[in-house]
Amino acid sequence: MDLEIRDAVPEDNEVMAKLDMEIFPNNCFNETTLREELRMGGGYLAIIKGKPAGYSLFRVERGLVDILRLGVVETSRCRGLGGALLALSVKQGRRAMLTVKMTNVAAINLYRKHGFVVSGSMPQSGYWVMTTSG
Repeated sequence: MDLEIRDAVPEDNEVMAKLDMEIFPNNCFNETTLREELRMGGGYLAIIKGKPAGYSLFRVERGLVDILRLGVVETSRCRGLGGALLALSVKQGRRAMLTVKMTNVAAINLYRKHGFVVSGSMPQSGYWVMTTSG
């Protein structure tokens, strides 16, 4: 597959903003937000054959990894890339949490496969809160 996953750096914010617009068109982060979140936390950038294909963005506080973003472009899905990004991100702490749209069955299944369980909900916005026990 010619895959590279590397630490994302603030200079990747433009590339990540383009990915974010493609993956999350109705709720995308801008370059400034991405740069700040990377500075305050961390992330990974996945590249397939020289082309950005996905990324994760997270913060770690007191051993809890808060996964803010995890996404893969549609043409690169179902190849294990989301799982690889998730696994790398979760390793940054003892426990992890994230939110996911209640209707995003593929993502929910991925998170469950990696040990996440539904631990709460935000019904007004249609999101589950999922956590690992760590």
